[in-house]
Amino acid sequence: MPRIRRRSLDALTCVALLLGATAACGKERPVSQGSARQADAVERLIEQLIASPPVTQQAVEQTLGVPLRMTEENADWRQFEANAQLSSGIAKVDYRLPLSAEARSEGPLLVVEFGEDCPSLDAIRKRFGPLQIGELPSPHAENAVGYFDRTYPWGQVSFGYRFLTPQCLSSVAFNLTKPPRG
Repeated sequence: MPRIRRRSLDALTCVALLLGATAACGKERPVSQGSARQADAVERLIEQLIASPPVTQQAVEQTLGVPLRMTEENADWRQFEANAQLSSGIAKVDYRLPLSAEARSEGPLLVVEFGEDCPSLDAIRKRFGPLQIGELPSPHAENAVGYFDRTYPWGQVSFGYRFLTPQCLSSVAFNLTKPPRG
């Protein structure tokens, strides 16, 4: 039996991911009722963030129910983080607040990383509609993330999937290029 080289397997996985055959990619895990509830909670949280994108540190803390701590500041950006395993499945939060005029034109950026009980790409497509391929994961890095994007009037949402587990949402990024007034 011929041995499949890793590079060939990676290419096949990328093609399967692009075609939406996420069940064929990565390892299949049985979905428990708790996992399904957790994945649904993640989807509801994403819906809430899309409906009312948080544009301030306080709004992020209130929406996600987790305090943020400032980790870095320079002339352009103030960076906040939170690490917590919350009931909503959140594993990590990164929030970048623009300070300079140039950075403000790019808008705030919120990235939420999730744990293991996560929605599938198919569930995300079903709930949020068609997605465009934003960035493919590099087959050379095991922990690489690829993104599927959806544009809204206030900016863009990028749904992140790890190369090795493309059937499981690993993160979602909200790039508020035109933050809503309010």
